[in-house]
Amino acid sequence: MGLYAKETTDRMLLRQVLSDHALRASYMLGDLEPTHFRFTRWFVGSEHETAPISAIVMLYTGLRLPVLLTHGNPHALNAALELAIDDLPGQIHLQIERPHDLVMGRYYEVDTMRSMLRMGLRQEDYIPAEVDSENVVRLGHQDTADLMELYGTTYPDAFFEPYQLEHGFYYGTRRDGRLVSAAGTHVFSEEFKIAAVGNVVTHPEYRGKQLATTTVSALLNVLFEKVDAVALNVAEENTSARRAFENLGFKEHLRFLEGGPAIRRH
Repeated sequence: MGLYAKETTDRMLLRQVLSDHALRASYMLGDLEPTHFRFTRWFVGSEHETAPISAIVMLYTGLRLPVLLTHGNPHALNAALELAIDDLPGQIHLQIERPHDLVMGRYYEVDTMRSMLRMGLRQEDYIPAEVDSENVVRLGHQDTADLMELYGTTYPDAFFEPYQLEHGFYYGTRRDGRLVSAAGTHVFSEEFKIAAVGNVVTHPEYRGKQLATTTVSALLNVLFEKVDAVALNVAEENTSARRAFENLGFKEHLRFLEGGPAIRRH
């Protein structure tokens, strides 16, 4: 029997596969939450039709540039990609596990890929930072313009859309009447007890003051009232950010590659 692939919308099946790798696969697991699931398509692969699922390809379309994430066995992944390719966009952003770059290269071309780390933190390992509650505040829709300005001038590659403010898990630090640091969540799932922190940024004029650390800590204080584990992505070469997250208790769980736009081959 040969490799087998199919598209699925079975959240519980996907949960069963991903739960054993909760921090490695945190973004996929969080995207099973109905708020995010409506923006996803899932293609799975296995060694044969009756074998357990051993690879997953997930397409997320809730951002301006769709994102493709991968998980699992490269051979089964190739079967899932072969099934999915006609339904995938011509341009996507890739977040793929390291062994998958050769498989992905058959389907998409991308100029450069960054080496990234997925870091994870369980509640019992959290080391809170002291938070300036007067200047570190929860952000909402009324802060959208300030966030767009901060990301536009400081972090134009941020995966931020205003709808991400709906669940309320965004925090920022204000100084001198300006929003100068921010941190939010890409995904949040109280059902699966996991969240993924992202879009962490500090204005260049205010770096070196641990504002990102305290802003993230304010966010974590609230998240850990509802979830058991939190993940985030950081560039491997960004040693200062890695140290800041390690000081909060984060540990490395996965090395992966990120890049885009990737252009589909014909």
